[in-house]
Amino acid sequence: MKNYYTTLGVDKGASLEDIKKAYKKLALKYHPDAQQGSADTQASEQKFKEISEAYAVLSDSQKRKNYDMFGSDTAGFRKNYSQEDIFSSTDFSQIFSEMDIKDMSHIFSHIFDGSGFSQNTFHQKPPKAQNVIYPLEISFKEAFNGCKKTITYSLPPAPQTSLKVTIPAGIRNGAKLKIAGKGMTARNRRSSIHHTTRGDLLVQITVSEHPQWRRKEDDIYMTQVLSLSQALLGDRINISTLDGSKQVTVLAGTSHGKKLRLKGLGFPKVKSSIRGDLYVECHIEIPKSLSAKQFSLIKELKETGL
Repeated sequence: MKNYYTTLGVDKGASLEDIKKAYKKLALKYHPDAQQGSADTQASEQKFKEISEAYAVLSDSQKRKNYDMFGSDTAGFRKNYSQEDIFSSTDFSQIFSEMDIKDMSHIFSHIFDGSGFSQNTFHQKPPKAQNVIYPLEISFKEAFNGCKKTITYSLPPAPQTSLKVTIPAGIRNGAKLKIAGKGMTARNRRSSIHHTTRGDLLVQITVSEHPQWRRKEDDIYMTQVLSLSQALLGDRINISTLDGSKQVTVLAGTSHGKKLRLKGLGFPKVKSSIRGDLYVECHIEIPKSLSAKQFSLIKELKETGL
């Protein structure tokens, strides 16, 4: 799916006037009435749909800000916005009247049929309050222990808002925390009627990777390197866990890839005392070079059939 800025042919820093001007030019070129009798009618309708979607997002300051938060990743943005969400509150009737196009509702209804767009949408029914998505990255340990974060965001025309967010212990990557009533206020742009209902703020969590531990569901996995003698003879070793250092017994004859399970040392389940497990995968290190004494001893072991 194309980048919305590329679709309209504007730079990321384009002003609202630049975006409107680009859309008008493309809409005049690709709207279906201008393509009647053309062999490329279907392609033009698809192009008209793409530029209209791009305009609906980039002409709305909050949608545009959320889109930019995704790094202009159109596919990622659309996972959180339905077709109806994208087109809600966008007044196409106004921009088409400026273009001296009297009625485009029949065209929009045809092109967007079954995709969340209707004549009522075109004629600007009072939009639903919009949710706002706020991406927040936390560390692996913060996800394990839980934490408090202060976030700052702005919803025009209101000034910046700061909120303290409590991140529960055990939260997973990609989870969303809903803060009710802190999203956008529904607003009808044509009548300037402000509705008192507000959407929600959805704090979307990204948990950064850790160089030592890996998470799968509520279990933690890590790798522990063992010497050849430790694997053959067994040993007591110290393992670094999120609960601190723990002593673990390595049994004699431990094979490469063997997993040691430390019960209850994984991630906690959110709002529960139940925890996952920690799995230690043993990797046996084979020395690349030997001293003369080590070589002699290994040779003796070979002669014994080992």
